[in-house]
Amino acid sequence: MVVFKRIASMAVVTVITILLSACESSQLLDKYNPPIASNDVHVEYETVNNRIALLKIEEPQVYDIRIMQSSMPASPGVTMPGRIMGKGMVTMMKTMEQGQKNQILTSTLDFWKFKISEHLEDDITRELEKLGYKVEIITPKYRRKARFVISDDIPPSDKPVDAIVDVYVKFAGYVAGRESMPYMPTLEVPFKVVSAASNEVVHQGILTYGGPIAVTGPSDMPADPAYNVRGFDTLCATDCEVSPAVQGLTAASEGVATLLINHVK
Repeated sequence: MVVFKRIASMAVVTVITILLSACESSQLLDKYNPPIASNDVHVEYETVNNRIALLKIEEPQVYDIRIMQSSMPASPGVTMPGRIMGKGMVTMMKTMEQGQKNQILTSTLDFWKFKISEHLEDDITRELEKLGYKVEIITPKYRRKARFVISDDIPPSDKPVDAIVDVYVKFAGYVAGRESMPYMPTLEVPFKVVSAASNEVVHQGILTYGGPIAVTGPSDMPADPAYNVRGFDTLCATDCEVSPAVQGLTAASEGVATLLINHVK
């Protein structure tokens, strides 16, 4: 009985530590990168040079798999200590399972030599050129991971530009409602358009392709059902001519680039 109480106490401490750590992490993220409301900034800027600087996009270290509702039991155990221990174990198992799937998806895309950052740069450049802009890719001096580049870290462009476009990848991967449901390609890309003349932010928000709930709008595009994949093994297959994982994220990149044009003059 004493041993059981000690184990239960340890489980409680572990769960509390995990929750406190998550809260601290969330607070730190909010401090350095506050939440962005879609289309929360919209100011006109003057077009003189018909040139735009696009900051080089950072490749995410890991591609994500997100299952909205796991098949694991929510609270195994009958007694209160058993439930506390059970919830801690379930949380740990869910985290481990998601981590394993993330690594498998990342390895699969690496096998196919796919980089979402390169696709986004190419697709955004193509869409901007359709508007008549000439696009210059600029490599920042420094970029905090998954953050906008601060102005001091943006080198000067070769020629005068009208605006600077900065985007980064917040989420790139696949989302499923349940493990038995199809995986939908999903891409979340915060963006910021800055006037080169005034250094004023003229557009800012989040561009979203896919996701668990279909939304259509200036900054949102539902995933094309043609790229939904049933079964994780099928999604991460390498013994095929064309990778389903690559096809879906390629479409997501093109969709995000199309959405960005809604916020560029």
